[in-house]
Amino acid sequence: MKIAFIGHRRIPITENLKRNLYKETERILCAHGDTEFLFGSNSVFDELCLKTVTSLKERYPYLKRIYVRAAFQNINEFYEEYLHELYDETFFPAAIKNAGKAIYIERNKIMIDMCDKLFVYYNPEYKVAQKPFRSTVSGTKIAVEYAIKSKKEILNFFYYS
Repeated sequence: MKIAFIGHRRIPITENLKRNLYKETERILCAHGDTEFLFGSNSVFDELCLKTVTSLKERYPYLKRIYVRAAFQNINEFYEEYLHELYDETFFPAAIKNAGKAIYIERNKIMIDMCDKLFVYYNPEYKVAQKPFRSTVSGTKIAVEYAIKSKKEILNFFYYS
């Protein structure tokens, strides 16, 4: 079983969200045993999910935390050692090498293609900050739409917070 985590950069962290994320993640571990968790970066939801899975690793040492990098195609041994303090594995998908500004969107698509289930924090009313020369479309929205087209099972924690 592979679970990918994708969510907005900024979200409110509530006790209810933490509790529901922990409970659902543990339920998956109990039901499927050998489970891999795919993480991106740059969002509060990613950080919360990493903390949750890391705390569960104490009880379920067989789970794997995998960081799918969208930056730093080549990393030195010091950065790799640092990442291995947080994750069990890390890799940079070769397919996103020349993705340019769409690199995070393309990385998310790869994570969705790899996963059996998507844990997402997606607020349909989320507004992206208006900045010159930047998309006003949420990357999380793009990811959710792609996951729906890919017929992935999606659990949206926005509704559990």
